[in-house]
Amino acid sequence: MEAIIWIRVHGGGVASCAEGHFRAKEWRVSAAKLCKWWRNRDAIEDTPGHRKRLDGTGRKTLLVHVEGILFDLVIERRSRKEKATREWIKDTTMALFD
Repeated sequence: MEAIIWIRVHGGGVASCAEGHFRAKEWRVSAAKLCKWWRNRDAIEDTPGHRKRLDGTGRKTLLVHVEGILFDLVIERRSRKEKATREWIKDTTMALFD
């Protein structure tokens, strides 16, 4: 929200002008992301303050069923005091698809 206000007040409606300002504040945000926020400013401003994301945004789970199975396997493995490493998760996921 702060970025949108800065673009409106100081940037003259040009989102890419804000990149230098926010880089000086040590924000790690690209000009492309600022432009996206500026394009979606109406939806962002209409969203309640406690919400961190807009509806319909973020990564969608591709295989909900497989993800649920994998989650159960990780919990089961951890309950047996065994480590669920990234390598094990990768191998188990590949085995589920074979």
